[in-house]
Amino acid sequence: MTSDEASSTLPVPSAQQLRQSTAVIEAVRAAIQAQGGWLGFEQYLRIVLYAPGLQQPKELRELIAALELPVNVLARPGAPTVAELTSLGVKRVSVGGAFAFAAFGALTSAANELLHDGTYGFLELAGTGFKEVRAAFTN
Repeated sequence: MTSDEASSTLPVPSAQQLRQSTAVIEAVRAAIQAQGGWLGFEQYLRIVLYAPGLQQPKELRELIAALELPVNVLARPGAPTVAELTSLGVKRVSVGGAFAFAAFGALTSAANELLHDGTYGFLELAGTGFKEVRAAFTN
């Protein structure tokens, strides 16, 4: 999947969501500036609630209804999709180290294919990666 394909499948935020996101970004920037360039985790939580363990729609709906803070959820196996989380009112979905671990998984899969099978099926994925990296750093 190309970055264009991925971006076309992401939900488009509403005007209200964009205003709220902008307000959160501005609040975090102002807090960092007020603290001299550093913002502690507890101070950040006063601006944006990070709820990594929650993923059940009922729990999230209740939490979001009870707070006036934007809620950030950690993507985990079995979690609702981004579109579902957005419809619940979640403002941000984090992936933690998942992208790095996906890359490490692809690396070990390619190495195992070459080592155990002696084949080069991984080169198709490598070609896609090469094209994406090249496009990202061109211009």
